[in-house]
Amino acid sequence: MDHEEDPGLDFIEGFSLLAGAIWIIGALLLAAMVMLGLGRV
Repeated sequence: MDHEEDPGLDFIEGFSLLAGAIWIIGALLLAAMVMLGLGRV
């Protein structure tokens, strides 16, 4: 497989990276909220 310059593929890779980062940040925020909630109880 020779690597050719394909803006479409590059866009998809960037989008998947962005989606993964958002998912990780969301999971961390959710975990932090749960920890704070348990700490208050």
